[in-house]
Amino acid sequence: MRRKLVIWSLLLIGGFVAGFILQYARLQHIEVELSAASKQLASCQSSEQLSQLRDTATRMYLEAAQKNYGLAGEYAKEFLIKRSELSTAPMIAQCATYFVIPWTPAIRSRAISRREMPPQYQKYARLSPTSRIRSVENC
Repeated sequence: MRRKLVIWSLLLIGGFVAGFILQYARLQHIEVELSAASKQLASCQSSEQLSQLRDTATRMYLEAAQKNYGLAGEYAKEFLIKRSELSTAPMIAQCATYFVIPWTPAIRSRAISRREMPPQYQKYARLSPTSRIRSVENC
């Protein structure tokens, strides 16, 4: 009788341990899937925020191009608010964008800057500072 009780208790404990190990492995697999899905969700949310920011910038540009500066100013406020929210949000590495990184001008040579200058201002760029008359006596 005592032997049967020991065997049954060992079988019960062994079944419990086997079930626990199987459920633990299943839980680990589900946690991996959940983390991948949450990363994808965060990526989609940041992409949505960036597209909303892009849409606001586009509306701002179109209103300014149509010389409707009141609406363009409202869109500019909305753009800056969304940009500040986006810059304070936790960033995902693949979603870094130029809206969040501060703009720094590139150092360019005079030839490149003249080439990129609008045509109506190129005639003024030809004047160099040394070609100006500095005093009345040099006339």
